[in-house]
Amino acid sequence: MERATSELFFVDPWGNAEFVSRFLPYVPEGVSVRLLVSRNVKTLMPAVDMFAAEHGLRIAVRVAKIHERYLFVDRKEGVQSGASFHDGAKHTGTAVIALTDAFEPVLKLYENYWDTGNVERP
Repeated sequence: MERATSELFFVDPWGNAEFVSRFLPYVPEGVSVRLLVSRNVKTLMPAVDMFAAEHGLRIAVRVAKIHERYLFVDRKEGVQSGASFHDGAKHTGTAVIALTDAFEPVLKLYENYWDTGNVERP
């Protein structure tokens, strides 16, 4: 996250208010955030709105039917997380795996989900 210079794109079906407080404080200044989720929208949105207002962070949110968890940094690199980001290995260990050979097709897949997702916050 700290290497981002323009954008962080989180893909996590279980994005929620806890995610906002655990991760968004570490977003570098001037970096925009996109959150692609499929559940917990009612609890996520108030936290996103409040955090964006308090910190001047650009945060867009869309909803699509997704299952996996990824973080894409500046559309140049990405990782897959074995657990939802809000859990962050609280209950058991998890793997965070760098995307290498599959980076481009995986990013393209989730950009398509983003493009066709329901806009919750532009």
